[in-house]
Amino acid sequence: MTVKQISFEVNTDPEVIRFTHLSNGAVWKGPLTLEQYADREHSMFQGNLCQKNNNKKIIEKYGKTNAQWLGLKHFILKDKSLEDKSKTSQIVAGCETLNRIGFTAIDGKIVPILVLCIGGVFTQEAHRGKGYAKEMILGLHKYFDEIRDRATTPFLKNMIITLYSEVEEYYARLGYKSDHAAVHKISQLDTLLKEYCIDGKNVKYLDFDGYDDLIQLQSNQMERDILASHLQDPSKFVFGVKPDIHNYEWFEIRDLFIRSKLFPEQLDKKIAFGCRLPSNSHVIWHHNWNGNSLILIKTFIANGDDLEETMGVFLQNAVMEAKEHNLSKLEFWDTEINSVKYPKLFKILERDSKNNKLYLTNGSLSAYRAPIGFTNDQVKWQENTKFCWF
Repeated sequence: MTVKQISFEVNTDPEVIRFTHLSNGAVWKGPLTLEQYADREHSMFQGNLCQKNNNKKIIEKYGKTNAQWLGLKHFILKDKSLEDKSKTSQIVAGCETLNRIGFTAIDGKIVPILVLCIGGVFTQEAHRGKGYAKEMILGLHKYFDEIRDRATTPFLKNMIITLYSEVEEYYARLGYKSDHAAVHKISQLDTLLKEYCIDGKNVKYLDFDGYDDLIQLQSNQMERDILASHLQDPSKFVFGVKPDIHNYEWFEIRDLFIRSKLFPEQLDKKIAFGCRLPSNSHVIWHHNWNGNSLILIKTFIANGDDLEETMGVFLQNAVMEAKEHNLSKLEFWDTEINSVKYPKLFKILERDSKNNKLYLTNGSLSAYRAPIGFTNDQVKWQENTKFCWF
């Protein structure tokens, strides 16, 4: 019996990166072809979020020691007991991490930290059932744990790893705790328009960029919320992914690429990525062409604005955007829009629970691995909503 010779490696070779995307694309490509899927992943990799480690302003603000670990990182697992016929012949598994700036609170103060999110985990079909996926994740843990243990900055010392599992609770055995966020899918858009939506005045649609001021408002609110949670229970590790316009751009690049391949006839139609009110209340959305829905990624309601009335304006514009692009549903996570904050909305939605699918199990099960010095039960994920997703 051949003994496995495992080698966990960082992958920076463009040819090998494309090979990994062609290998995992059968699971995640949706209606795209494999080549289109690999092109999409490359396009997103070139975006500002995935290249954050090369951003001069970020390097100046956080220092090169910290900034180098930001952005999208690629990893492969080789079994060197296999025949070495090419640069990819020994690759049995792979994954990526999207590494972003986050916040936590230490001793009553907000501190920036590194938040990793694992994605793109795959095992080559011919090698499944042999424990390679587990070896892949354990290798990733060892790699980043060593970075953390060598670090001298709070940014790296307090790093935390998250993921979105599409294999249910598989990662629990590897030290992760799930933090489920239910999903709501709304099909009765005309009922929503008639009974809840409000035609707001002076509403402006959001373009690809140019709304940094709104993201700063989100960031300020998150800092306040994390600090409040920390002061309420200092024994907990409270963290969140810092709102970042480049994070929303990442969704937009994905959005525009898929539309260009699946619906080229719509390219002349103007597309919006959300809307803002004069008060700076705003909603950001994503066109989920694969799922025939408009996903509300983030909502922000300014102090003094009525929650339900403002949500009525958001949904009015979201429904009109969905209809403009022939999308039949609205979709949002319960951590973003829920019955506690919006009882009037949910009373209307629940009247037609046959067509409005509420409290669905999220196909991307969010989970985290506690940082050093904490147990999973001592961790609180602040604003675990769609905008964190990878």
